Amino acid sequence: MEATLPKSKGRPRKTFEDHLKAVTITENGCWILPNKPSSSTYVEVNCNGKKILAHRLFYTKFKGPIPPELVLDHLCRNRPCVNPTHLEAVSMKENILRGEGRAALNAKKNECDFGHQLAGTNLIVREINGHRQCRICTRSLYNRRSV
Repeated sequence: MEATLPKSKGRPRKTFEDHLKAVTITENGCWILPNKPSSSTYVEVNCNGKKILAHRLFYTKFKGPIPPELVLDHLCRNRPCVNPTHLEAVSMKENILRGEGRAALNAKKNECDFGHQLAGTNLIVREINGHRQCRICTRSLYNRRSV
């Protein structure tokens, strides 16, 4: 009697090499997979039966493991990119400050919304959270509240 193999469910499992063959290279050198980005705009792939973020998969295959305390920063600012030369392992704080979000924009400010310099004796840095404040504006707000 001949032994039969159980039928596999669904599509065949993809390997890293399958994903590598599917890469399209853009003019700026980004490597893009045909997969649709997830809700976070990062591309997620199934590799050898496991779901993984594509940029993490490509980084580890070409550059090695990502230290647990670090995250990957897309130097090209293109989240679907999986080119390992466009990725750098950095701390979460560094990644946020390199970005274009509110925290990064505020960290780059040299003056408050009213034009006062955020430096020297006019700069207050909160110990609890590191937030920077303008001393002139803080005093002005305090004086208005105490009247």
